[in-house]
Amino acid sequence: MTLKVGETRIDEDIVPDFPGWAVDGSDTSVGLAVGFELHRYLQIEAGYHDLGTYDGQHIPCPEVCAADAYLQIPTHPREVDFTGFSLVLVPKWPVTEKFLLYAKVGAFDWSGDVTKLFDSQPIADPSDTDLLTGVGARFGAERGVGVQLEYERSALHDHLNLGASWRF
Repeated sequence: MTLKVGETRIDEDIVPDFPGWAVDGSDTSVGLAVGFELHRYLQIEAGYHDLGTYDGQHIPCPEVCAADAYLQIPTHPREVDFTGFSLVLVPKWPVTEKFLLYAKVGAFDWSGDVTKLFDSQPIADPSDTDLLTGVGARFGAERGVGVQLEYERSALHDHLNLGASWRF
């Protein structure tokens, strides 16, 4: 089991069928992952990710639509909270008895909870399932306790985190 805290960066037009708003920023994120070792060199891992809260930003109309009148009222959200679940394979390369390098590849199912500026806004909560990839390093201390540093990436986000792990 691993508890993680880190910095997530989202720079994305998250609703491509609704032009006029985007999310761009970074926030502190936390996560929890549980893994099962299939082999010394391979693990499967499921995780929950709270990616943080981001301000919605208006994109000027000439950049996204033909008619300036299309976006005369604010159509961007006030903020969006992002969460996600992941299921990944983790190939591992033990360098020494206590230090290992690893990679990640799998699915990342995310959703955003939109807080609207006005109740009448036609903005739906965004969601998608993307490919999640990552790399990391883990240093194991005594009795199955360890620390790790990892970088994860999906179509939605970039994430650098520091984690504490326990092996049972």
